[in-house]
Amino acid sequence: MRKGTGQIKRVYQDLAEKTQGLLISFLILAVLLIISAVFIPKVFQLKNLENMLRTYAPGGIVAAGLSLVILTGEIDVSVGTIMTLSMAVAAKLYDINEPLTIVAILATGLFTGFLNGILITRTKVPSLMLTIGMSSVYGGLASILVKAQKKYITEVYSLTNLLAKGSILGIPIPLFVCVFSAIAFEFMLRKTAFGKRIYYTGMNKRASWMSGVNINRIKVICFTVCGLLSAVAALLLSGQLGSATVQLGDGYDVTAISISVLGGISLSGGVGTLVGTLLGFVTISLMQNMMAIAGLGNYVSITLKGVMIILVVFLYGLSARKRT
Repeated sequence: MRKGTGQIKRVYQDLAEKTQGLLISFLILAVLLIISAVFIPKVFQLKNLENMLRTYAPGGIVAAGLSLVILTGEIDVSVGTIMTLSMAVAAKLYDINEPLTIVAILATGLFTGFLNGILITRTKVPSLMLTIGMSSVYGGLASILVKAQKKYITEVYSLTNLLAKGSILGIPIPLFVCVFSAIAFEFMLRKTAFGKRIYYTGMNKRASWMSGVNINRIKVICFTVCGLLSAVAALLLSGQLGSATVQLGDGYDVTAISISVLGGISLSGGVGTLVGTLLGFVTISLMQNMMAIAGLGNYVSITLKGVMIILVVFLYGLSARKRT
């Protein structure tokens, strides 16, 4: 009887650990929806919702990749400058061949993400410190490449504009990429051995290594995917804005971390879901859209993002202490 009770308790604790972030996120989203309904009903106009999700989808795409990295117990704060460097490379190639340029954008993201993963696993330098350094490297290289000049993404670049502004079955392509990435990763995490190893790596690196999991390989793959999705986001964002500058990725590191944390991804690794990341994306998008419609400006939005991260982490920790 005691054994059965113990098993039920462990199942309950495991379920609570996996869903607590989601519950907190649902609560924050519900509060925002109520505030919008009462004070800013324009938020719920269909055209506004479509524009909101299309506009903020690049942040969700970056967050999907970053969530995998965080689940391994690491962090990548260079995602914004990976975006910038990818489009700096594009600026040198767009007038030669557009399809080739898009391949180069994706290759840049793949390479920089792979490089981050290799350096972190080989040098054993904490990922926060290493990616801060690499962020400066990538940002500097981008400025050198384009000499800090803006590259305009005009209608001549039809493929880029199609990807950034087109739709699939009525769904904006950036939003489609965001949702598809999150669902695909969620399936991988739940149903594949590789996905379970990502969780194991984040939960207990030493135990995972002793059980035969190649944790370095897991980390390198996750960093590489994160770099690739950062490049995809950069392509779509540039097409939406109609230009690419050396400030393109500014703030996207914080945005992606905000989305992941609001979605219940634990910064200590091993806990969270990509469904939660999608929920975090909707929450952040709604908050930013509310601020824009209310005319409160970008600075207020940035401040609230920081407050929300602190609140979620505090509530997460409080919930964990109560369970123990």
